[in-house]
Amino acid sequence: MSASSIPPPVPSTDALTPFRGHPAFQLVELVARYLGIRPDLITCVLFFSLVSGRKRIPIHVNVLSDQRELDLAIVDRLGQILPESMATVDTYQQYRSLETSGFRGKSILHVRREDGRLFEDLLTYRATTVDPKHGSPSVWKISSSKKSIAPGSATLNVYSTISERSIDRFIEDLRFVKDPSLQQELRDHLGMLSQCQVGLGVDLTNLPVKLYDAGLSPDQVLIVQRLLQIVTQLRRILSGFHDTRPVCLDDYQAVRALLQQLPLVPVDRTISAAAIDVAERIYTNVTQGTYQLALPDRSNEGHKWFTREHVRKWTELGYNTVKKRLQELEDDGQIIASVRSDHRKQGTQLYYQFRDIHTPPNAWRNPFELLPLTP
Repeated sequence: MSASSIPPPVPSTDALTPFRGHPAFQLVELVARYLGIRPDLITCVLFFSLVSGRKRIPIHVNVLSDQRELDLAIVDRLGQILPESMATVDTYQQYRSLETSGFRGKSILHVRREDGRLFEDLLTYRATTVDPKHGSPSVWKISSSKKSIAPGSATLNVYSTISERSIDRFIEDLRFVKDPSLQQELRDHLGMLSQCQVGLGVDLTNLPVKLYDAGLSPDQVLIVQRLLQIVTQLRRILSGFHDTRPVCLDDYQAVRALLQQLPLVPVDRTISAAAIDVAERIYTNVTQGTYQLALPDRSNEGHKWFTREHVRKWTELGYNTVKKRLQELEDDGQIIASVRSDHRKQGTQLYYQFRDIHTPPNAWRNPFELLPLTP
């Protein structure tokens, strides 16, 4: 099946419409078919990062996953598109060896260690030593632990909540043989990208929006610029090079829609994706009009308290898991407990409530919301 024969995306009026309507989305659908899943934003970002690493204009990706094994399986299968293009980096020595060899044509460096120190150190190091002439591969990390943020690097830090991505059966589906023609088609497209001029050759001088005027940080501007280079090149390739326009408003609005809908990790939060999911479920239940629970002598503090048993019922999680997630949310300052931690005794009944019941958990402004729709 050729990319040109892929059915156009179903018309939609949601915020992703500009992205779904862009030619580059055809390749996103092709990747999803290769994986055997529905198109989703996390997989899309990983694929674009693969492309950017191949073009040596890296977009690094840090995925905080609530099911790490499943996300690792997806990463491994993405790596099989071009097996020689991905390298696993678990130690500083492995990285130095790859760097000395010029990265041997690698597009992706996959850091598999759970702790974020190696990932952060590599990105900080690359940001200060990268050779502009030869570029650098993209770096990936999939973690279920606390997020790690590498300041000053072109990094997208995203949450992966498997239940929302509808890919729970992905590992089971891997037992079935996938259509090798899809893998070959993806290789062909990546090959054509390699034959194009380097990504930095895409002229951004005619960009319809002045990115620095939008209030983004330099690092965020770099991410937008690199994604624009990728989608512009993909538009040209998928048109058979009949559409040779420089970056245009359609390219910009597609990138804007993608970035604004990504489940980004707030830089100032240290909380797991699983805790985020629990917080959202709790909030949904306690904000229902019929739910009320006030504490004696503390009625002035509201009537939306809840207990661990409530959370167990709402999430169907075990007691110890609920206890751990609530501790994360308390440490993060999203919820408060009826008894201070230094005053708690074994067997004490604890009640919790959101610090601000009028603000949904993890309410945080996506920085790319600053991008205007039109000039």
